[in-house]
Amino acid sequence: MVSFSVVTDTVYTLPPQLEVGEVKKAQVTIVVDDRETHLSKDLSAVEVVELQKRGHRLTTAAPSPGEWLKAFNEAEEPIVAIAVSSKLSASYNNALIAARMSRKEVHVVDSMSATIGQGLVVYRALLLSGKGEEVELAVKELQDVAKRVRIYLSVGSMEYLARSGRVPWIAGKLGEFLGLHPILTVEDGLIKKHSVVRSGVPERLASLVREPEGPVIVGKVEPLKEADELYALLKERGYEVYDVFTCPDIVVHVGPGSYGVAYIERPSKNTSGEKK
Repeated sequence: MVSFSVVTDTVYTLPPQLEVGEVKKAQVTIVVDDRETHLSKDLSAVEVVELQKRGHRLTTAAPSPGEWLKAFNEAEEPIVAIAVSSKLSASYNNALIAARMSRKEVHVVDSMSATIGQGLVVYRALLLSGKGEEVELAVKELQDVAKRVRIYLSVGSMEYLARSGRVPWIAGKLGEFLGLHPILTVEDGLIKKHSVVRSGVPERLASLVREPEGPVIVGKVEPLKEADELYALLKERGYEVYDVFTCPDIVVHVGPGSYGVAYIERPSKNTSGEKK
């Protein structure tokens, strides 16, 4: 019997093999051409990519407090709610508002990540609940795990991130990346440039996976041979690797041709046993 319910927003992505328990979801809204609206559950990543390739303009709206409250009402208490990074979306703050509105015991955790990185925090929550961990101790562990999630992304074009407004440092710098492949990361909840390569992106991404604690996830927005190469490289290194199409919400902001990898880094310790 689980010790708490897990609720998250639909920015998270998990391979089906790692959905080891029930997850209630607060839906992101995807808006097409400022007119047509869809809940995240009604579109796939590949469908979003096709809309983008046909020239449609897509945006997203975070789950409202009411949408979070609806998810809380469907879950048994105590509840652990895991939101996309508070520095990338209003979802976390809306979850806090909904938690105050709810009559149930709700603990809100900032994943400090998104998509497959956020999915790893959800996965750990499901494991902790499944083994009967007390909710207060679980929340502390999840906050620690969120700090150790590592996610690295290669985007097909920086244009979509620039258009989203969620990565202000990109504005005015698109020309710097012509003919190059920037590797992006999420650090302290923000999307940042990690490095830039001219070629060999799968190899570079694979080299960034170090000391994983548990599974490694490769996420892609559409079928991509580069993502398949990355998956194969990680398997060759003996890691527990899963691949998955990302949630449609994140595709709106990264665009076609995007893929990446996420894992939880093992805590490093010095000789005295304390964390560095």
